[in-house]
Amino acid sequence: PFGLLPGYASLGEHLRSTPSRLQSSGGTTGKARYTLQGIVENEVNSISAARGLYLQGVRPGDILQIPATNAMASLPWAYSKACNEYLGVLPVTTGSGVVTPTRRQLEIAFDIGVNCWMSFPEYLTRLAQAAKDEFGRDVRELKTKMITTFLGPDTEGTLRAHLEALWGCPVYDNYGVNEVGHGALECSHRKGLHFMEDLSYFEILDTESGGTVAHGKVGNLVATVLYRMIFPIIRYNLRDLGRMLSTDTCDCGSSFRRMDHFLGRSDNMVRMRGVNIYPMGCLPAVRSDPRTTGEWVCEATEAVVDGRTREELTVHVEVRRDAGALDGLQARLEARLKNDLGLSVG
Repeated sequence: PFGLLPGYASLGEHLRSTPSRLQSSGGTTGKARYTLQGIVENEVNSISAARGLYLQGVRPGDILQIPATNAMASLPWAYSKACNEYLGVLPVTTGSGVVTPTRRQLEIAFDIGVNCWMSFPEYLTRLAQAAKDEFGRDVRELKTKMITTFLGPDTEGTLRAHLEALWGCPVYDNYGVNEVGHGALECSHRKGLHFMEDLSYFEILDTESGGTVAHGKVGNLVATVLYRMIFPIIRYNLRDLGRMLSTDTCDCGSSFRRMDHFLGRSDNMVRMRGVNIYPMGCLPAVRSDPRTTGEWVCEATEAVVDGRTREELTVHVEVRRDAGALDGLQARLEARLKNDLGLSVG
């Protein structure tokens, strides 16, 4: 699981001579993938997180709450180290809601004046609702200056707008994976995610042929990490879907190329009647109607019709308890999904 360790006869020899950290992916799309970080890898991972926070407005003296547990995943380690060692920011490492219950997370935030957050959209939504339900308070009372998160395929900005309305502050998107670290991030202008091109080189390649795709077309993100030696990552196909937005210089002054939001996983693709369907492609449609919670499940089945096998896709959409009348909701979502996905679904 440790890959190639150049210059060492064995893993044991490496560990005796190099301070190392073992991290892993979250295992959300399969078995967790292990990554060994040496001194350089560990430091640069944190420096890139610090760069992202600074570009998004975090400054010395701020207080950043991190509701992600310092366990095998590298994300919370990178952010807490970035705050401690590179930014002059106080990290509040509360861990996930399992480690520190949501009510206590909010008590801590209000008690010590947290003004910045790093968390995921689902939990940020949960925190805002819990503050209202359990404390009778509005999280906007915290006067949060910024949130850094991972929006996923929020190509129309509906999820961002929802979070900004709840928290009353700017929300910034990022892209990163266990093996690469901080791969891309938004600057204050939020016109795409800048690839960190002095740290990693990204290609966008066709999901089936592996060839180069045209500018603006969706393909697999393939990464070569320039600073990694333990272990080397060279043209690693992440199976994450991306799309190039711009190669022009950004208003912030950076000439790093910019990509769209993370668009889903290509290994989650389902081929339906000759059309490639990615479940995450349903997000804009599902979030287009305020009567939904924004959550959905895709069910792919096969049916025999007139002696022929036909693939069918049904999208199960969760609606809010206070949604009221659902007149026209199903028809609206089916029409929108057909437009977005390129075929009819139930």
